[in-house]
Amino acid sequence: MATLTYHSVTLTNVVASAAVSGRTLQLGVEGFRAGGGRGACDIRVDLTASPPRVVVDARLSGAAIAPLALRLPPELGKMRGSYSAAGHFEMRGLTAGEISSSIHGQAFLRMRNVSFGGFDPVAALARAQGRAPDPTRPDTMLRSASFVLSVEDRRVTLAESPVLIGGTELRVGGVYEFGGTADLSIATDARRVWDSERSRTAASRGAQSAGEPPPSPEVPSFHLQGPLNRLAPVRPEQASRQAP
Repeated sequence: MATLTYHSVTLTNVVASAAVSGRTLQLGVEGFRAGGGRGACDIRVDLTASPPRVVVDARLSGAAIAPLALRLPPELGKMRGSYSAAGHFEMRGLTAGEISSSIHGQAFLRMRNVSFGGFDPVAALARAQGRAPDPTRPDTMLRSASFVLSVEDRRVTLAESPVLIGGTELRVGGVYEFGGTADLSIATDARRVWDSERSRTAASRGAQSAGEPPPSPEVPSFHLQGPLNRLAPVRPEQASRQAP
């Protein structure tokens, strides 16, 4: 068994086999460990092309979220849980520069039993929108969520996906540029985030009949932008101007 390291990615307990046919190299990685999970991948390198054409099919299951959380804002640094992923990628070249400029493909990601270490992302979102969190929400766990990520033109695009946290459904999507900046969009059903007790009190006082509008059932997408470890909220009009 071997250990392979490429930039910040380390694979341990690697079991692999290789076959060469003409100027084509086929590498089968039958097993490896990364982030506490188990994975496998198939790599095909076509040396008849210049630069070489590389095709990768990879999969990883049961990996820990904790190491990834260290790259996120401090509020999310105590995230725990697991994830599994599978992806197909194609690229031209073998150097880091060639790969980053040519890689394209798609990956599927699933997260399970994610806790946030005392941080309540839904409550934080409500406060950032000038709303009061609902104290009756059951918990802040993310039981399961699935995502589709596309890689092309030196960016990773997260397709808008539903995320259910403690009974509140969010819709999350965004873009990460290879240069290091991200734009994360979060939309939510405000009726789930609004303080239910406050809403009941307002209704009992006839606030709506007095002309006071009820909480809007939908709010504009909330944007976080910046480096992954320093994401900061921006106003919708700023997000539309700054979005990649």
